[in-house]
Amino acid sequence: MLYSSLRPRLGKRSVYALQDDWKFTEITSNHPHSYRSDPSEARQQIDVYSRTLDAKHWQTVRLPHSPNLVPSNGIPENDTRGVYLYQKCFRFTAQLDQRVFLVFEGAMTVADVQVNQTYIGRHLGGYTAFSWDITDALSPSGMQEILVRLDSRPQPDIPPEGGLIDYRIFGGLYRNVYLLVTSDDHVEHLQWTTLGWQNGNALVEVEAKIHLSPVSRLTNERLQLELNISNQDGSLLQQEIHPVAVNGSDEANEIVSMKWEIIVQQAQPWSPHQPHLYNVGFRLLNRAGSVLDDGEMRVGFRTLALENGQLLLNGQPIKLIGFNRHQSFPYIGYAAPKRLQRQDVWILKHELGANYVRTSHYPQDPAFFDACDELGLLVFTEIPGWQHVGDEHWQAIAKQHLVEMIERHRHHPCIFMWGVRINESADSDEFYIETNKIARALDPSRWTGGVRNFRKSHFIEDIFTFNDFSMGVLPSVQKPQLITEYLGHMYPTKLMDNETRLIQHALHHAKILNEVYQREDLVGASAWCAFDYPTSPFFGGGQQICHHGVMDQFRFPKFAAAVYRSQKPPEEEIVLEPATYLTFESADHSQLIQALDTFDDMETVLQSAAYTAKIYVFSNCNSLEVEFNGQTMGRLMPQEKEFPSLQYPPFVIPLQAYRLYGTLRLRGYLDQKVVVERTLHTPLPASRLRLHADHTVLHADGVDMTRIWVEAVDKNGMRSPYLQRVVSFSLEAVDSHPAQGSSEGGQLLGDNPGVLEAGRAALYFRAGCYPGRFRVHVQSPGLQGDSLDLSTESQPFLPRL
Repeated sequence: MLYSSLRPRLGKRSVYALQDDWKFTEITSNHPHSYRSDPSEARQQIDVYSRTLDAKHWQTVRLPHSPNLVPSNGIPENDTRGVYLYQKCFRFTAQLDQRVFLVFEGAMTVADVQVNQTYIGRHLGGYTAFSWDITDALSPSGMQEILVRLDSRPQPDIPPEGGLIDYRIFGGLYRNVYLLVTSDDHVEHLQWTTLGWQNGNALVEVEAKIHLSPVSRLTNERLQLELNISNQDGSLLQQEIHPVAVNGSDEANEIVSMKWEIIVQQAQPWSPHQPHLYNVGFRLLNRAGSVLDDGEMRVGFRTLALENGQLLLNGQPIKLIGFNRHQSFPYIGYAAPKRLQRQDVWILKHELGANYVRTSHYPQDPAFFDACDELGLLVFTEIPGWQHVGDEHWQAIAKQHLVEMIERHRHHPCIFMWGVRINESADSDEFYIETNKIARALDPSRWTGGVRNFRKSHFIEDIFTFNDFSMGVLPSVQKPQLITEYLGHMYPTKLMDNETRLIQHALHHAKILNEVYQREDLVGASAWCAFDYPTSPFFGGGQQICHHGVMDQFRFPKFAAAVYRSQKPPEEEIVLEPATYLTFESADHSQLIQALDTFDDMETVLQSAAYTAKIYVFSNCNSLEVEFNGQTMGRLMPQEKEFPSLQYPPFVIPLQAYRLYGTLRLRGYLDQKVVVERTLHTPLPASRLRLHADHTVLHADGVDMTRIWVEAVDKNGMRSPYLQRVVSFSLEAVDSHPAQGSSEGGQLLGDNPGVLEAGRAALYFRAGCYPGRFRVHVQSPGLQGDSLDLSTESQPFLPRL
């Protein structure tokens, strides 16, 4: 399966999105959870329920789909983890020389699939893509039916389950489904590997596998594979044509394998700094020049090397600085559309300044990897699992997940390493020798890694990947070594925590990041983690939310986020982020922990210079000019002595703690020139609400979605960081289809009414299927409300069935 060309298009190779008009219902089942149960039981359920349910039992849904909306915290244990039936009917007629494949990007957890009363098969596991050839099951009448029985209940026999898991699993058909139509002669595999650079040109190895029809094999047909390499603007860079060797004497040989090298002239290398991408159009031609198969894939040219424990990207050293990311979102679980996937990459890259992400602890949505290619973010992705390794049947499924992960994602230039070990599991040498062997056979161009949390683990992979929770950086025991997790659960921090904890949380991150930069023996490190995430009741401090991120689950930043953002080069963004609310909570009250005999003693301590509040400012400026309550404090220099290895150390402003109230003005300098200014006021009681949207124009496709968020601010525009207040949202159709308010129109998804936490609240706006204009309103008793306009627009043509 050539997943890399799986983009909705129409040519000789046609791809149709099966996104719309699914019928959905939850069903009861007394059958065992185990995948080892006889599939005939699932087939019987499909037949019985699909034929006997009345229309009132079915909902009409679109993909990606979550069986239930869930609360933002305190999620009931088995929400979205039931047994479900999905039905899709559509009209399609295949030609005699065509092959038709049904492709699922993600179905949690056991999927039994039937097409036109023909049982197609069962797939185990919800994090990897799978496909089947359904050509022989299609009805010649042109009316087709797909039925999917999806068992999303906990499955101890299937990775990642079987033990305790520190993240919540959400069920449903939560990723997209496609119909891929090819000719019987088609390109089955096309892989591009950059071997090196020659005078500004890329030396590339191309590997292709061509599926041959019986007719082509018997007639010894002369086929050619044509490759057209283009820039992203569509301008042709060069063309390559290669003959396909068909051996007519071997009727059983359906696959022709080819491998050759080409030089791509004037190719620009892909890197996080400059993520150059190219389109490769391919056409399979017969001797008459007729097109048998065609399609397009996207590639990036880049080389990877390890030298003295350092990573070289395109021959240049690069230190990996990034985060771990879970794919869950409030309310919708895993069922996030492309826009939200891409927004997470944008946040990681631009708001957090990362050049690398680990997709803990499973492969994530193809749209996420596409965005990493486009925006420039290196990726370490791994097989599903968390500490537990099951029996040989469980391990066999894990190996299949590894194959499916690599085959689905190996065309992405962003991916530099495959995770072939179950996260934080004990050494299982026989198992992990085999997973390494599988990964290297399928993709020898990338390294393998395997995340462990103990240092004296057996080193079988190419890079020693290690979770270091020492609150520092331990000496390396292997080379090369990548720290895959640090901090996180060692110092969980909520946005609602007091200012002192938020500051200390940021300083822990700054300290460890400083040590990572010091260490030349490390490939890099990824913090645990980018975003807070839902978890099991065993974890999560009673809320079933792990507050381990530098942002909360709504992607609101904590002070720690500014530590990373401030390390961006000023030419990319000038950063000036004070880690303070300018309140008395920032004070160092240790000066008061002493015997004070008289009033004068107390006054002396309170007025002393030693009774200070250290205000940390995270910035990539050279110097800082400070003015507090109208009095200048002169120019400050960054704390290079305390953080010698940070490219841009933070600044520290010592303010007298007992007078920590008023107005702080900051001016950031680069080369003696003021380049940024910030003014902070101590928050006053909130007076109004201020409404925001990440995007105000969406696609009218029924699934596109954006975050809507509100903050309570005072008369100076400062957020009230500890305000808890009920807020209510409403959606008005200004100029839209009358279906507004239903799944066909626009919808607000989330807790509504909701509660401000740390002065903020968020939900999502999901677009309907018709263009229109909308107005979101928010109100709260005693505060001035606000409104925000949104619009939905028709998409460019996308083939759907």
